[in-house]
Amino acid sequence: MRPLLLVLVVTLAGSVESRAQATQPLARATLFGQVAGDGLALSLNADYMVTPQINARVGYSTAIFAQGIPLVVSYHMGEGRRRLEVGGGTLINLTDGEDDPTAFGLVHAGYRVHPRGRGWLFRVGFALVFDPEDIVLLPGVSVGRGLRLGR
Repeated sequence: MRPLLLVLVVTLAGSVESRAQATQPLARATLFGQVAGDGLALSLNADYMVTPQINARVGYSTAIFAQGIPLVVSYHMGEGRRRLEVGGGTLINLTDGEDDPTAFGLVHAGYRVHPRGRGWLFRVGFALVFDPEDIVLLPGVSVGRGLRLGR
């Protein structure tokens, strides 16, 4: 009897939290880590929703062969938290060297679960990272949190 009661209490607590969170607006800003994708190997990013469908992102990325700053603008298709995301931008190369380009182009597409309030962000998708000589397709996964700005 007690295990059943515990399961019931945990389930109800989770649904109450979900309902309370559902009344909050979508987070305007998020901070997230990304593995692969348009951040190359690892990246830490901050993005801001300029409009409900458009967000701008800046970050710091690192890989064995390069370090850089991704600058990306994305368009979100859909309503609510779950959306398709497409975008593009550039990865400014901070690595010095004769053979390294100064920037890479980026195009990405994926699925995004955007947080409400200070909730969790989840992204999964693919990115094309390119320069005049190479094109690389990279899968990517991101996890982060919504940030509270202002009030």
